Amino acid sequence: MTPAVKRIRFVEQVKRCIFFKKLQVVHAIILTLMILSNQTILPLAAPQPVSAENIQIELTPSVQPIRLSQIREIDPEPTETIEIDQDFALSRSGSEIASQTPKAEPTPTPKPKTEYQWMTFTATFYAGDQKGLNPQLRTATGTRATAGRTIAVDPRVIPYGTKVYIEGWGYRIAEDCGGFSGKHIDIFVDHIADIPRAGKIRVRLRIVK
Repeated sequence: MTPAVKRIRFVEQVKRCIFFKKLQVVHAIILTLMILSNQTILPLAAPQPVSAENIQIELTPSVQPIRLSQIREIDPEPTETIEIDQDFALSRSGSEIASQTPKAEPTPTPKPKTEYQWMTFTATFYAGDQKGLNPQLRTATGTRATAGRTIAVDPRVIPYGTKVYIEGWGYRIAEDCGGFSGKHIDIFVDHIADIPRAGKIRVRLRIVK
């Protein structure tokens, strides 16, 4: 190998050494700058699959009903009416619940009927075999006088057709009239022998219908 060739190779090796030295210096400068700026190059992380464990759902807390005891703890003496629901309201004292349902009106007490009122009358008698009566025994209302049913009355006091109960004599119907007025009745019997010896007595009666 000639001296000229040796020199050329030597120069090329020197150039190569200088180039690599420069690269090392540049790399050292870059590392120094990265350390000073606290920046590191991290490899890209692979995306994580989405799962139910990685998802956090924030649920809205459910609304709890307010109790009367909680209202009293907040304000033991509320000054205004607190609406609980449509049908009930908390009273001003906070201790009573008043229903808003309308109260039923009391049923009026019925007055006693006339049929339950006893009245005192004078009673006389007339018989089917008594002289002066028409043979057909027709009454003022057109019916036939019948013992145990027919009585004569003042129609202004007891209207015709009224059913009465006479104490001691039973039920009778006002079918006839007599020559008297006011609280007086004439009880029809079959025979004169059926008439009481007194002939006139005081009786109590009440109107049935």
